[in-house]
Amino acid sequence: MPFESLILMITNMVRRTLQIEIDEFMKIIINSNENKNYTKQAFCEARQKLSSSAFTMLNDIVIAEYYNDNNFKKYKGRRLLAVDASILEIPDNAETRKIYGYVENGCGLKLARAMMAGLYDVESGIMIESQINRYTSSERSLFKDNFKKMMEYKHSHIRNLILFDRGYPSLELISYLLNENTDFMMRVSKNFLREVNEAKFDDQEVFIKRGKTEIKIRVIKFKLNSGEEETLITNLNKDELTFEEAKELYFKRWDIETKFDQLKNKLQIENFSGEKPLIVEQDFYASVLISNIGTLIRNDAKEELMEKNKEKNLKHDYTINSNIMIGKLKFNLILLLLEENQEKQAKMYDDFIKEVERNVIPIRKGRSFSRKKVIQSNRYSKNRRRAL
Repeated sequence: MPFESLILMITNMVRRTLQIEIDEFMKIIINSNENKNYTKQAFCEARQKLSSSAFTMLNDIVIAEYYNDNNFKKYKGRRLLAVDASILEIPDNAETRKIYGYVENGCGLKLARAMMAGLYDVESGIMIESQINRYTSSERSLFKDNFKKMMEYKHSHIRNLILFDRGYPSLELISYLLNENTDFMMRVSKNFLREVNEAKFDDQEVFIKRGKTEIKIRVIKFKLNSGEEETLITNLNKDELTFEEAKELYFKRWDIETKFDQLKNKLQIENFSGEKPLIVEQDFYASVLISNIGTLIRNDAKEELMEKNKEKNLKHDYTINSNIMIGKLKFNLILLLLEENQEKQAKMYDDFIKEVERNVIPIRKGRSFSRKKVIQSNRYSKNRRRAL
């Protein structure tokens, strides 16, 4: 299988029985003019020679181009980022357990698991940096790896504001961010630093001194609807961020949870097309690439939808149905990228935007859902590959 066809096929979300995917890809994309047909063995042999960095490089190009013109949505002049990590179900075998680690239940059952971590632009919906690593990886270390790579881009001059959940805060990480001249907001636990816990007012600055190091941070406390007290820390002063703005800002971090949900449940990132670690990483980074391109398309369609609905007296605001949009990306995106005639490509893109725009869902604010964490068998085992 040629290099270009290999890249395109992996990017086309291989989620079903492999030979069905190959046959359909040849019929629709290659158009069978070459009178060729590839077996799944040929596909598997070819991808053993392909580094997963091919997809991270393609994603870096998409990201760099998006931020080049500086015409992207910001929060108070800053790029608003959220950080999170999540456990991934991966094919369970001796090799994946050795490379990525595993979880073990009370009966001694070991199942391979990995950790994915991301650095996410809240306003645009783009996963700027991501990685798959060992199940036991430190979330702070993964963040630093992603942050360093992001700052290597040409757009490293952009000022960032990063939102962290309560698993991340530490004095060392706070010092690191201050040294990098990076703004942050963190949710902290009740047993965090003594100076933070002993803050007497809802909004005050405190000084933390350890040895020769002294840092100043702002502590914000408020009650949630549940009655629980929420504590946030930030390096932004009251002129840059008011108390009420701070309360609302943190909850924007929830959008990265939505991104992980999209990757897991809509793009089926855990439905890997092979069992080897190389295949796992190829599928992972290809899925992130597709997710980002799909988000940019969705943003264009959303802008047109908002413009059309601006004068209408609607009960709800509406947004694009991401589930249907992702389903329509399969094959359509590859055909769009392969079109060399620019006029024809532009028309194909406009037609695709209109098709995506027709599938909308209402935005219902204020809903919340409880989480359930259990250890269970993989949803996408090899002997249950889908035919449809």
